[in-house]
Amino acid sequence: MYILTVEDDIAIRESIREILESVGYLVETACNGQEALDVLHCKTKPSLILLDLMMPVMNGWQFIDEVIKDESLSTVPIIIISAVTFQGVLGDKPNIIKVIKKPVSIEQLLRVVKEVCGNPIKQNRVEP
Repeated sequence: MYILTVEDDIAIRESIREILESVGYLVETACNGQEALDVLHCKTKPSLILLDLMMPVMNGWQFIDEVIKDESLSTVPIIIISAVTFQGVLGDKPNIIKVIKKPVSIEQLLRVVKEVCGNPIKQNRVEP
């Protein structure tokens, strides 16, 4: 199982990847909703999706609608990480389990990921 991070800002995307991988989580990334759907159709179902909302090609809301339509993905938990403030009812989007406002702290990110995914499985790494 892995965590899919969907974020168009390369610095944020890679920072999230590095933080999560440094403690042992497996991470895949995508730079927009369409790329994320491509990843989801090529790999097994992730444990969690970390999702930005404002992205080119396919934004976060469009991506969520596509995920909900796909029976094999509709139960994957999604945490929105966005600078966008919105007053919306998320009741019709049951897979959105949390909304975190950017900037997110490392501690907050690790805490919410651990709540959903549990402790990471440390990978045996061979040092050169």
